[in-house]
Amino acid sequence: MMDNVKEDMLSLEAVVKLLWQHDVDSQDHFTAAAGGDYGFVCAWALPDGRFLVLCEHIGHSSYALSDHSDYLEQYLFHPGLLDEVAIAHRANVLGEDQVETAAMDDLGPFVVLRTRHYEVDEEEFERREYSDCAGEDLPGGAIKFRSYLEAQAWIDRAPASELDNDNDVPLTYKIVALP
Repeated sequence: MMDNVKEDMLSLEAVVKLLWQHDVDSQDHFTAAAGGDYGFVCAWALPDGRFLVLCEHIGHSSYALSDHSDYLEQYLFHPGLLDEVAIAHRANVLGEDQVETAAMDDLGPFVVLRTRHYEVDEEEFERREYSDCAGEDLPGGAIKFRSYLEAQAWIDRAPASELDNDNDVPLTYKIVALP
């Protein structure tokens, strides 16, 4: 008898698909600062008091059961990222204001966090920002500066905006100390 029950059980993914098909809204949700395309998490309350959690991160879906729906953003974090990648990822999930700015007397090394601030998307009705570390797109990865002043000199030479999708997108720069 137990074998039949296992065969008939639905996966967490199948349950989420059923909830969406029947327009059942999640009780809690979180969208990354970089927007829903970067990542979002939804949680539905189950009759037993637990939550069914869906995490979408850059096209990859994962599902979980949880005893609570607090701190849904935790599902978007990945252990083991390189320090400079983890800094940009934190900014993309929580917002660049949640990444601590380095002090001039910090030891370093340092990276420059660049954040593009996009206007409200008329289709999605969400303001979003996207962050990366300067040089992250170059071979060898992000530029690591030996001193705060070296990083500041790089910022002083950097453009105030960059062309992105035929629009000038305002940029902000922040100096961050690597752990």
